Amino acid sequence: MSTDDPFAGLEPQALWAHFADFTKIARPSGREGLIGDRIVAWAQARPGFVAERDKVGNVIVQVPASPGREGKPAAILQGHLDMVCKREPTAGPYDPEQGHIRVIRAKKQGGQLVDDPNGDWIRADKTTLGADDGIGVAAMLAIAEDRAAVHGPLELLFTVGEEVGFTGAYGLDPSRLRGRTYLNLDSEEEGVLTIGSAGYRETALSWSRPLAPTPAGSVGMKLSVTGLRGGHSGVNINSGRLNAVRALARVLQEAKTVGALGLVSVAGGHPANAIPSDAKADIVLPAQSEAQLRGAVEGARAVLAEQYPTEANLRVNVEALSAVPTAAFAVDDTTVLIDLLRAIPTGVIAMSQKIAMSPKMAGLVETSNNLGEVSTAGAEVTIVCSTRSSVAAALEEVTGTLVSIAELAGAKATPGQVSPGWDPQPSSPIVDLVKRAYHRLYGSDPGVAAVHAGLECGLMVTKVHGLDAVSFGPTVHEAHSTQEGVEIASVKKFYDLLAAALADFST
Repeated sequence: MSTDDPFAGLEPQALWAHFADFTKIARPSGREGLIGDRIVAWAQARPGFVAERDKVGNVIVQVPASPGREGKPAAILQGHLDMVCKREPTAGPYDPEQGHIRVIRAKKQGGQLVDDPNGDWIRADKTTLGADDGIGVAAMLAIAEDRAAVHGPLELLFTVGEEVGFTGAYGLDPSRLRGRTYLNLDSEEEGVLTIGSAGYRETALSWSRPLAPTPAGSVGMKLSVTGLRGGHSGVNINSGRLNAVRALARVLQEAKTVGALGLVSVAGGHPANAIPSDAKADIVLPAQSEAQLRGAVEGARAVLAEQYPTEANLRVNVEALSAVPTAAFAVDDTTVLIDLLRAIPTGVIAMSQKIAMSPKMAGLVETSNNLGEVSTAGAEVTIVCSTRSSVAAALEEVTGTLVSIAELAGAKATPGQVSPGWDPQPSSPIVDLVKRAYHRLYGSDPGVAAVHAGLECGLMVTKVHGLDAVSFGPTVHEAHSTQEGVEIASVKKFYDLLAAALADFST
């Protein structure tokens, strides 16, 4: 039966109530203060709970054991407070960066989530939802306050800045944690235990040239690529999706064949760890070339549509600017910039050569690069790439490639710090324990997999000596995109597995 409340009747009630609150709190990376305040206040309202916030903004809550389990080892539960904030141009008042998310029910149809008041998925209206990792965080609160749950001492670790390079995990003082068994609640496929992840690095390229006065007789035009699927630059990188920034570069390549084209600005993508779903550029060119421009852009659109049939909503538009820009990059410099955008490797670079540990690990991407963001400020263009690999040497190789490409284009590349990968340990004690708990609950064995995505586990196991780690979660659809959703039934199964695992660990 449909209802105006998309959360009505969902179980576990406490988990969904916390998550509903989170959708009203702005929590983009770098602005986790409000959600951190909410966690601290929640802990302070419960007898025996002790909350502290470290210098980088992480929150750690010590939760007392259930009666009779006080002497058992502590278990660390971890999730991240920030979320990827994206919105469609037609989202109106809804904006995750402002804490305005409209939650709706949906069903899956043709691989997409479509609105349905009786659907079995939760999603947001034209924005990201924040199930990554809001559901994991909500589960941590719910299990800690659940009087029916049985567990030893718990250490709840809520990190900041996960989506922008694990800044919270990097800044964490490991001496604050007593436990050596670590359950990360940031995976996105129910029924699969994650035991390995890729290393990650962002590289920023800065390119600048003097702007030149716009020639007389020019017109100003805006080119845009919109409607693409976007998605997670790790788990979706091998699904044949079109990168909007790369697509725009191809459109510009065709556009510059019709006349003396000067680029005014180019922008697209955000954040760098999401596949760009839209991009735009302002240009100037001779007025007599406008009709040819439209033909060239349409030709580029047709080629892209044929090459990427899964991008059913691809739109490539041309429109006149309300005023002709007074300055633009010179024609030759514009060519260099377009070539730079086209030269950056985008997508899968190598598949894993390692022997798969289970069918779930077959076909795993080893190395990839995502042309994640481009922006213009005056005469300077900034390009940010996100590179992932399960092989450290391959991560360095791609970084070196980006540096070389930048040098050839007269740009400067600045690689960021490396977030280490997480080497799989398929028979670790906590992995075996959670596998047994899953089989007892559901009568089948869970999958065991590594993912081509960044998890804080890789950094945590390097910082905390002797840490035994596993990651699991509910089924999340299209994280980092405006199609993001979470399967309702998977949330209950995820929570029940968490409760069973904690009970077994404290036996």
